[in-house]
Amino acid sequence: MFEKIRVKGAQADPFYRELAIQGGGAPSWNFHKFLIGRDGRVVQAFGSRIGPDAKELRQAIDEALAIPAPE
Repeated sequence: MFEKIRVKGAQADPFYRELAIQGGGAPSWNFHKFLIGRDGRVVQAFGSRIGPDAKELRQAIDEALAIPAPE
């Protein structure tokens, strides 16, 4: 769980490969953020320049939480 893994390229961990497919591309730098919905799908991706308290990120989280959970 705490070992270093690859997140880009041919050797990327399968989890990050799927995030890249669903999120429109692999992370370009550290602190790239993927917002994952209740259904396990990527809702939106945010680059490193978007801070964790950025208005657009908080708004996307609030909107994702407002959507009812799938049955």
